[in-house]
Amino acid sequence: MTQAYPFYPVKRFVTPAPVPYIATEEALPNNQRILVFLPHSDDGRYFGGSLHLLNRRNAVRIVVMSPGFLGVDQDLPVEEKTRLRWKEAVSWARVLGFRTDQLVDFRADRTYTSQSVDEGELERLRSFISEESPTMVFIPNLSDTAQAVNYNTRAMVVASLLSFIEERHRRDPSGFSPLLLVEYPTNHVPILPPSDRNFVIFFNDPELSRLRREANMEHHSQSTSCFDITESLVEAVHAISEADTIHYLQKRQSCVEGLRGITVDPRTSRGEHLGMTKLDVKGDPPAIVEIRLEFPLSETDRQVWNRAVAGR
Repeated sequence: MTQAYPFYPVKRFVTPAPVPYIATEEALPNNQRILVFLPHSDDGRYFGGSLHLLNRRNAVRIVVMSPGFLGVDQDLPVEEKTRLRWKEAVSWARVLGFRTDQLVDFRADRTYTSQSVDEGELERLRSFISEESPTMVFIPNLSDTAQAVNYNTRAMVVASLLSFIEERHRRDPSGFSPLLLVEYPTNHVPILPPSDRNFVIFFNDPELSRLRREANMEHHSQSTSCFDITESLVEAVHAISEADTIHYLQKRQSCVEGLRGITVDPRTSRGEHLGMTKLDVKGDPPAIVEIRLEFPLSETDRQVWNRAVAGR
């Protein structure tokens, strides 16, 4: 199907950036059908705690887009490198509490080795998303253009989602519900632009930090890539920025409500930063519009955030 609805994404760096909303893990969404798209099998290392928590009360599938063999320095055949990266992905996910059948080896091989999207693989992704019918989707941050597959993954997913949303809206306009879109940080974008970092999840349980680190250690083939050093640096910078954010929020009376009931121990707490928007259909003729979520959530957005369990 050729997309007919125009698409209006969030404008970056035009309006003043929202203050990041600080919440604990209890504020994560419920009853979502979540697809997490990773260009490489280890690209989820910076939000593994969130994935672990989301998997407790949502239907989550993790889609590894590329075979990842270019990231293995060892002198091995391509097929063996590919098997190694997938085995590491399965081990990483298992530590975080995922079953093997929750992982999808998409194998966008032609897109992985090219600077552009392969049309056949794009069409395959469109079919996959239509079959999965997600209500929440994770994609790489817009600024993550360090590698072609990172940019291509985002481009493929967004194009597929637009087709999926238009098809669903045409079929049932009155029953249409917005789709939640999440931008996650990666090694190449450790500190998101303020306008995109509007949701900071604090972990009150220090066990989550240990679990995430244990999972990340399963990416053995990436041990020479300085990821551990980078991760420590990112966490240190995040800790500083989060402390500054708390101080700033406490000085603003309008934001005090957002901090009530939240206790943070800076010695043990860790956080993960996510950019949250939603894709909705507006107007006549209809257009697909990306809208940045505002926290605390409105009553309408709370219904989208905590979906009713099917059959109830």
